[in-house]
Amino acid sequence: MTKEVFEQLVKLEQGQVLKNAEMNDLSKFGYVTDNKINNVGLKALEPYRVKRVIIMAAGFGSRMVPITLTMPKPMVKVNGVRFIETLIQKCVKQGIFDIVIVRGYLKYKFDELKKDYPFVKFVDNDLYEKENNIASAILITDYLENAYLCEADFYITGDDVIRKYEYENNYLGTKVHSTDDWCFDIDNKGNAINYRKGGNDCVQAFGISYWDKESSKVLREKLKLMYSNIENRQLFWEMCIFDKYKEFFNVKPRYVNKESIVEIDSFDELCAIDPSYKK
Repeated sequence: MTKEVFEQLVKLEQGQVLKNAEMNDLSKFGYVTDNKINNVGLKALEPYRVKRVIIMAAGFGSRMVPITLTMPKPMVKVNGVRFIETLIQKCVKQGIFDIVIVRGYLKYKFDELKKDYPFVKFVDNDLYEKENNIASAILITDYLENAYLCEADFYITGDDVIRKYEYENNYLGTKVHSTDDWCFDIDNKGNAINYRKGGNDCVQAFGISYWDKESSKVLREKLKLMYSNIENRQLFWEMCIFDKYKEFFNVKPRYVNKESIVEIDSFDELCAIDPSYKK
């Protein structure tokens, strides 16, 4: 299936109205009955369905002290809702209930999620203090097929972050003129390159990526190879796809609205968004 047909079919599945030419294109493949997606169309989309979401939530969150002295950052509430819940809720809205959370610091605190989200699974990273987030990534390599791999410390507001279907592996971001945060460029083939901290006229990276069946096999292999070198254990897992083994990956950017993902990086920023913490 071409990307164009995929995008048209997804729009139809979501109940959007297509142009006559687009509807005619889908009809040629037998995907449409009475201007609605039929079982043939749904079956054609099935290989692109997102199977699961992996949330890496093992870190301490030092920039959020003092609140993180007693609570992992993903479990901190913002206006009554935990960081990690904003992501889980978006998954549920898309019908994704296979959710794996990698926990570490104060890991028992995550048990609170079971009350409202009994379907979540936990994987424990006991090396979160000694190694970078590659220590979390290496634990979930068997879960990567047709899965999102996400950071846990974002406050998700937009419905364009998590989708029911994905066409290919990608990394979320938004185009910016300048940023001090992690970012990447786009090469002449439309691939994400030059992952780095800070840049101009680039794509600000949001720490959420998707891995289809074929690309997940490569990522699984290369993560294990990267982790086998002790010196690499202080690196972000992203260095696997953007640096150490970049020639094996063609990572496409997926643009989302900047307002869809709110980054709260310090206690002061938390207080600004949720004044209850000023007390």
